[in-house]
Amino acid sequence: MLRGEEQYEIERIVDHDHKFGVQWFKIAWKGWSEVYDSTWEPREELMKNASKLVERYEKEHGLTESQPIKRKPKKRS
Repeated sequence: MLRGEEQYEIERIVDHDHKFGVQWFKIAWKGWSEVYDSTWEPREELMKNASKLVERYEKEHGLTESQPIKRKPKKRS
């Protein structure tokens, strides 16, 4: 993945979300802290250099590009 002039390698996809019609993935970068340095990246950008990783994650989690994520509703007390 290119950021500016530096290239970073994706270690794994940590999480996903769907906001404003865009699918986002939280990325843990190889050699960086997953807790402090993970970033949210749009699917469109990830598909340029990491399409197989994204597609495998989507398959494992039952996602499609246009399908909003189904979250369990929070219980009200």
